[in-house]
Amino acid sequence: MVINGVGPLRRLAGILVTFRQLLHPVSPPAVLTSSCHWTRRLRTRDYKNDKIKRSLLYNDYDEGGLKMPHLQSFTSGMKITWVKRYLDKENESKHKVFLRMYLLAFPFKWNLSPRHLILNDNIDIFWYDVLFAWCHYKYYNPDKFKEIVSQPLWFNSHILVDGQPICSRNLFESNMTYVGDIINPDGSFMNYDQILQKFNRRVVLLSNPCDLLLNSFLKSKRVSNFCYSYFVKNHKTTLSETDRQVKWETDLLLNLQDSLLWKSRFSLIYRSSIENRIRNFQFKFVHRKIATQYHLCKIGISDSAICNFCDSHPQTLIHLFLKCTHVSSFWTRLVSSHCDSEGYGKPPS
Repeated sequence: MVINGVGPLRRLAGILVTFRQLLHPVSPPAVLTSSCHWTRRLRTRDYKNDKIKRSLLYNDYDEGGLKMPHLQSFTSGMKITWVKRYLDKENESKHKVFLRMYLLAFPFKWNLSPRHLILNDNIDIFWYDVLFAWCHYKYYNPDKFKEIVSQPLWFNSHILVDGQPICSRNLFESNMTYVGDIINPDGSFMNYDQILQKFNRRVVLLSNPCDLLLNSFLKSKRVSNFCYSYFVKNHKTTLSETDRQVKWETDLLLNLQDSLLWKSRFSLIYRSSIENRIRNFQFKFVHRKIATQYHLCKIGISDSAICNFCDSHPQTLIHLFLKCTHVSSFWTRLVSSHCDSEGYGKPPS
């Protein structure tokens, strides 16, 4: 269909392009990712820096996060499902013919960095995204001898000539596939004459190195979920990388490393109440994101750091929720009331 200068047809074309990108597992349009980013920014940023690191919010609830989806990892997990369709021998779809135009007979066993993925300019962007996602999943840096000898010789970003990976169809068809195929029993590399003598005819090699990443991928029943978990972990920040525990230990003068209550602090948020506002408050409290007078004075919003209840001490988190005279009397009455209703007698002082 030819689109002329008519306004409605232009708008219709834009709508169709947007829906095409939504329905197919390719990268989402920039306008959608930016709008999602802006909506998330309104909820978590208040037009300022992140109060809680976004990489921390990608974690599970028990790890101090909110299981916030990472869009790039989600789309990559959807794209990579086509790789399993290609490797499925029972699947005789026509898309395999297209991919074979760009791949050797041992597709997806490479160790290729995404920056070295160079294909023809006329390749469909969809298939480029599929291969790009696979490179992100499959690429790794081997650090053990067993991993090094099981590396593929072709399409390997660790084996470069003039800064580019190499590939030889003739040698590949002679079963010269892995690094281990050109290593002598004593651990030294074969010379040119030895390689010609070994691979001048087709031979059947007994060694087929185990590819853990590929095997785990093929055994997965839900590939998109499996790959999403693999991709998103590169964007997460663990609690051990933050200073939350150190700050709480400093304020409470306690060692929380082996405390069972401290280890379950985030799961208790969702067990103690189903009210979202209470959960939201507890989540912010554990992450130390409650705006006390001390904090507001520190960032220049308030003129005084003194507690606005007792007017005698700086209003830190510990003071506001534990040591303030008004708050401590509240906790005393609450504990006494609970002990009386449960028949525990007088609470300890």
